[in-house]
Amino acid sequence: MLKNIIIILFVLLSTTVQAADCRYRPKPSKGNPHPELSPQGKCGEIIGQDEFRIDPKHLKNLSFKSDLAEVFVGDKVFYVSKSGKAARTHLFDGGADYFEEGLARTISSGKFGYMDEKLAVVIKPEYDFAFPFENGVAVVCNGCRPVSEGEHHLLTGGKWGAIDRSGAVVIPLTFSREELRESVEYKTLKKKKERGKSIK
Repeated sequence: MLKNIIIILFVLLSTTVQAADCRYRPKPSKGNPHPELSPQGKCGEIIGQDEFRIDPKHLKNLSFKSDLAEVFVGDKVFYVSKSGKAARTHLFDGGADYFEEGLARTISSGKFGYMDEKLAVVIKPEYDFAFPFENGVAVVCNGCRPVSEGEHHLLTGGKWGAIDRSGAVVIPLTFSREELRESVEYKTLKKKKERGKSIK
């Protein structure tokens, strides 16, 4: 019994809630018809590592594009829907990850997965890195890590493979990055891409 109470207390204490200083692009106004990304003060709460809850007052002030807005909290970026639903995504090209073939990358507990434009997770976050989908296939890796090279990061190490849009593994994660590029499986996928055929 005491052990269960200790576990519950640990879980409650480890799920921290912190006020979040945000940056986002506010909706246009008469005085500011073309707003830029700018600091907006405390606009919500970060729960744990990867959950974000926006204050309703700030939700009304967001500039939405295709029913989604980008909100930056520290070094993280979230997509926020008009209903207030939020999901952490990958910071790419200075902003939120692009939706490729209807899916964008999402991050939870340091793992990458994929979500749709309604911010529903469609492929569970279980990879150390994941690339965008292209012709129905995405390259993923586990055990890979980023290494700084100037302003950019390169991924090195780990086991690499590929998945399809259902999350099924189409190339097993058994290759190094270099081996994957040279593998028969990868070259076959590339040929199909070049022919413009979607991999199902």
